[in-house]
Amino acid sequence: MALTKDDLNAIAQLLQPINDRLDQMVVRFEKIEQRLDQMDVRFEKIEQRLDQMDVRFEKIEQRLDQMDVRFEKIEQRLDQMDDRFDKIELKHSHTEKKLDDLQLNVAITHKEIKRALHELQDKMDTVIEILKLNELLPR
Repeated sequence: MALTKDDLNAIAQLLQPINDRLDQMVVRFEKIEQRLDQMDVRFEKIEQRLDQMDVRFEKIEQRLDQMDVRFEKIEQRLDQMDDRFDKIELKHSHTEKKLDDLQLNVAITHKEIKRALHELQDKMDTVIEILKLNELLPR
């Protein structure tokens, strides 16, 4: 059985919508391919930006590491100053107690001297009166 020209034309007409659809699909796939190419370009730009950000973040991380080292040194110095202040507070407390004791001693000594002077004055008055009574001093 051989196919005639009419048979071939009928088959061609049946295949024509399929061919049209395939042509449309080819056009769609070309558009999709163009879009994917555009997306590739965009993704390459994004990747470049991300690489630049990585470099920046590395620099920032280095600077933060340097700051960490500096802060550790500052912290050590502050700890040393804390120790010194503790020693100064201890010395201050000890000196303050000594000063309070000295003030008390001065007050006690002042009263004792005042009392001794008063007693001495009384004794001097007594001696003067005795001398006057014995007429050894003029009245």
